[in-house]
Amino acid sequence: MNRLLRIILLAGLLGHSGLYAQKTYYSYQSGDWGNPSTWTTDPSGTLLENEGLPGATDTVVILNGRRIFTTVSRTVASLDLSAGAVLDLGTTTGHNFGIFSGSGRLRIASSSFPAGIPSSFVAQGGGTVEYYTTGNFQLPSSQQTYNNLVINLDSPGSIAWTMTNLTVNGRLEVRKGTFRICDENMAPASDNRLIIDVKGDILVQSEGRITVGNSPTNTVNLPAGFGGSPPYTSGADTMNSGYMPGALVTRYYDIYHKVYIGGSLINNGIVRFVGSQVTIPDFTTLTQYGAATVRFYGSNNARLVCNGPTDFYNLIVDKGVDQTYELVINAAEHTYFRLFGRNDLRGQKGGTASGNGTPELRKALWIKNGTLRLTGHTTIASLSEGIDGTDTPNADFYVPTTAAFIIDGPDVLVLGTADDYREVNVAWGFHESGNTFHVDNSGAISSFSIYGKFQINDGYMSCRKSGGFIFWSLASGEFIVNGGYLDAKQFRSAHTGTGIASFVMNGGTMVLRGRYDQNVTNVTSLVDLRTVPIDYNATSSGMLQGSRGTFNLASTANHFSMAKGHITIHDICGTASYLAIQILSDIKNVHVTGGSFRIITSNNDYHDIASTAPLGNLSIQRR
Repeated sequence: MNRLLRIILLAGLLGHSGLYAQKTYYSYQSGDWGNPSTWTTDPSGTLLENEGLPGATDTVVILNGRRIFTTVSRTVASLDLSAGAVLDLGTTTGHNFGIFSGSGRLRIASSSFPAGIPSSFVAQGGGTVEYYTTGNFQLPSSQQTYNNLVINLDSPGSIAWTMTNLTVNGRLEVRKGTFRICDENMAPASDNRLIIDVKGDILVQSEGRITVGNSPTNTVNLPAGFGGSPPYTSGADTMNSGYMPGALVTRYYDIYHKVYIGGSLINNGIVRFVGSQVTIPDFTTLTQYGAATVRFYGSNNARLVCNGPTDFYNLIVDKGVDQTYELVINAAEHTYFRLFGRNDLRGQKGGTASGNGTPELRKALWIKNGTLRLTGHTTIASLSEGIDGTDTPNADFYVPTTAAFIIDGPDVLVLGTADDYREVNVAWGFHESGNTFHVDNSGAISSFSIYGKFQINDGYMSCRKSGGFIFWSLASGEFIVNGGYLDAKQFRSAHTGTGIASFVMNGGTMVLRGRYDQNVTNVTSLVDLRTVPIDYNATSSGMLQGSRGTFNLASTANHFSMAKGHITIHDICGTASYLAIQILSDIKNVHVTGGSFRIITSNNDYHDIASTAPLGNLSIQRR
């Protein structure tokens, strides 16, 4: 009898515990989580079996094509949001989804992210989180990692901002509304510099915006090794070279927020990686308002498509470890790609034999690794307004050995340096009445120096009043002209060495002015920028190497190849040599099948020619 009772009691207990056994519920149809007929225990989701509501100990699987919404908070042991599935939490909060996985879409209309362990859902290849709130809101600080992140607010003027670092393992899409980095009113002493790392693409739709809050980061708590004193606005603001522990940018670029992009940036809206108080570039002062250093990284090709205004403070191209991978910039209008950062400082490291021609540039643009290709209507008003020649490397704009700079479009326009503030106005659509950009019109240390590769296929580039195009002895720089129009005072090896240069011309035009300056004060259009006249009454030579030719390849190791194209020389660079053309390449390094040189001189000028290379065609004419 006792044994029978024990068996009956055990059976009862087992039956009772079965009431609380974990179940797995699958979505049978789209609809309200709170409707029992939404759920089934059939794994295929096609048969309505054991309909009921998932409990706190249950597993929930929302299948492909199902859209589930809830009007109250939910707690389950685990949630699998399958590819193609949508779970819409609306404005509800207080959820706990336990172990949260899958690759579907989670929609949230609040500033609260559900509790649980979402590591699989937010890992690379996981799901998508879409915030679609009404009005302004701060992204939840409790969740700093996403796979795909979508900002989809009620209007372009509504703002979603973050006060914490963010990692997006997939894609960031700003569909509608403004995604802002940091806030507007933080106390300066806080120095809250954020890191936004998007490992995939950033897509900004036509009603989307990206900006940076005005809260200052350039104040007191900067990395060790800075010279000068806060707020770091003088010409003496230099710092030790190298990286802070764990940093992916050098100390100079650690001043501001950092945005890392592993894929492409497609902007169909408005993107400004500067605060709203930064309205114009200042080439000699670090802004005290919010700004970001944007770094494109990874061993892959990427695009920067500027179909709307796209403003950068500092832009670093860091693709791979050599010239293999490209960042292609395509701007739909000449004002859609602009650089607001300082560009007058000298570099660090890389300017000596031990540095291997890989300097740390302190400019608004630094091609650290990889190839930068400019297409569309991309326009750069100034690469360098440098005046500091006291270190190696100096304040020139440098293309490192691991980098390439390619101009590749008929509407591309690049100024190595600007000679007048009105050029910046025209190039980038500003309307300043004076030199608020702090353009340095001496051209002192603003040459275009090549350790790596420069190539022009089409388009326009001028070095204006600077020393022109310069090669250095520590690297084998390449200079390739396939088309387009180049303007400079001089093309030469550096005065400190013979340089190791390779010059290849297959088309296009190069104009070398020697000591003559240009009259840029009357520019009012892009056409004017491309056709500024030579001022034969204005000369300057302080930045030139007068003992070398206006076109100069000073080493027997230099390679000279010319098949097509035209080089016009208007003047020598000094009376120490009177050399207009100076090509000293060993004959085995010379390959000439065409092209032409033209020398334009006045009555009493000497223009000497010293060349081991034959000239395809040579014409001399009086001005």
